[in-house]
Amino acid sequence: MKQGGKHVRRSPGQTLFVMNNPGPRRKRVLMKALMVVLLLAVLFAAFKILPVGNGDQLSTRQATRLLARGADHEAQGLFESAAATYEQVATAEGVDQALRRDAYRRLERVYREQLDDPDAAADARRRMAQLQQRSSAREGDRENIVARIGEEEVTLAQVLYAWSRFNGEKPPVGEDFGIFVRNYLDMALLADEARRLGLHEQGALALELNLNRLVSLNQAMQVEMIDRLEAPTDEQLLEFANRFWGGEPGALIGHIVVADAAAAEAVGKRIKEGEDFGAVARAASLDADMLQDGYKIGPVRASQEGIDRIGPAPGLAARLVASEDGVTTGPIKTARGQHFIRVIEHVPAALESLAGMEEQALMAYQRQQLARAQAELMARLRRERPIEIYGDQMGGIGAPPEAAIEPAADAKGAASDQP
Repeated sequence: MKQGGKHVRRSPGQTLFVMNNPGPRRKRVLMKALMVVLLLAVLFAAFKILPVGNGDQLSTRQATRLLARGADHEAQGLFESAAATYEQVATAEGVDQALRRDAYRRLERVYREQLDDPDAAADARRRMAQLQQRSSAREGDRENIVARIGEEEVTLAQVLYAWSRFNGEKPPVGEDFGIFVRNYLDMALLADEARRLGLHEQGALALELNLNRLVSLNQAMQVEMIDRLEAPTDEQLLEFANRFWGGEPGALIGHIVVADAAAAEAVGKRIKEGEDFGAVARAASLDADMLQDGYKIGPVRASQEGIDRIGPAPGLAARLVASEDGVTTGPIKTARGQHFIRVIEHVPAALESLAGMEEQALMAYQRQQLARAQAELMARLRRERPIEIYGDQMGGIGAPPEAAIEPAADAKGAASDQP
């Protein structure tokens, strides 16, 4: 035991005496033990605080948890910490390619949207492109095989992806994750039996699987093309916004869209009671995750016959432009649901800056560039791999129009500058 900071022990007669002067051998033993403790403390501290660099190992589970931590940092406004965390995952060895690519995407977005560092964002895109080109990028999957079912292998990356689809950013730890893994493997076992019976090649299931494959691969191509787009400079984006939105005075608008009349009634009550429009939008709007600040659509001009995120609405844009700043219109029923539209402020015919509209201008720019890139790609693919249609096998339905299968005469003209 200790007494007054000194080691003490009891004698057989229960008298305490203090070991103030241990012998030389005991001193050496104590010094060695102290050195070991200090060394372990230093190693532990280094492991906890040093970033993972190129060549260091990081397991798939660790990478997934770090991505979730980075998302938490973003939500708290700690964007530099989020970027550092994503950098850890992106540069570590042994991480599944999909997770590293996700880390680079997040890193690029934080640099571009939050830290206003276009050079760092461009560097993240460049490194992601290099990652995609390396044939060895897929080797991590085989290093993390967690189960084998018949001839099928189940990787940790597959399990973690399924976990994230069902549980979002919740960390894959504890009893819940253990139960999920067992259920996932049972599901994989049942699917393997369905394959053995050939069910995936029969009837409606075969058609559904084929459709899902087509949709998923098309979505993957969309992501691939978006990744290849060059980020515009501030000057380019402002010039585009003036072509896209300019020409006449207008109004910057935002909206809340809900599914039905009951939800619209609840939202209308909150707005009438004076609750902040943006706060209501972020809590209730179906478009909250798609729009800047949860509700900003962008400028509209009086001559527009339709409005982005709302749809065809003749005369509505003119009414909004004629309204005063801060006026809310709604609910307005459309095919998407019930809308409340707020006039944020009026804007001149020529925009001098994109303050408050940066995100929407970038989204509109990327949509246009993506449409143009897709038109050019389709024109090339149709030239290289012409589509042959056997009209006599269409069961009397008729073949699609020739224009649908002929190469586009001018791919660049397929994507106009208009919304």
